[in-house]
Amino acid sequence: EGNPGAASLLVDGRPPRHGEVLRNPELAATLRTLASKGAEGFYKGPVAEAIVKCVRAKGGVLSLEDLAAHATERVEPLSTTFRGKTVHELTPNGSGL
Repeated sequence: EGNPGAASLLVDGRPPRHGEVLRNPELAATLRTLASKGAEGFYKGPVAEAIVKCVRAKGGVLSLEDLAAHATERVEPLSTTFRGKTVHELTPNGSGL
């Protein structure tokens, strides 16, 4: 109820049954936008507007200007060997470590 996107994951108000096809045209449209426009399609335009609308509806303060000003910093991951496997992790400020 408190999640505006939850209904898009339901079929007639219930979780999909095993093997049942779930159609999510809004997600499909978003993915097409991202595929054709890349990061620009996420940080600017209709996808960004939908993100800001959702965040603000929850009391957040994110703005279109915040998203448009975002700059991704690409870093080389850290790596080590653990039990014969190579393990990679992003450096801080990542979501790991």
